[in-house]
Amino acid sequence: MDLLEKLKEKSTSVTLELKKPYRGLTSVYGTILDIDKGKHSLLFYTVDFHVVEHFNLKDIDHIAAGNQLLSFIFVKED
Repeated sequence: MDLLEKLKEKSTSVTLELKKPYRGLTSVYGTILDIDKGKHSLLFYTVDFHVVEHFNLKDIDHIAAGNQLLSFIFVKED
């Protein structure tokens, strides 16, 4: 199981720090619902807007969960 899967299984809520703003925010709080490795995206419930959205992993700078900070490159950019 990789780090992202562990985070999904063990964390009830996380903060996504985004490279590009989402609805004006660069920090989105919520829950990871699913991980689509084929499309390199997260299905994420946003608490701020009460909607479910797909976030491309390459658009995420890092993920914060409790006192842990996960910062790594998800997708190689060409």
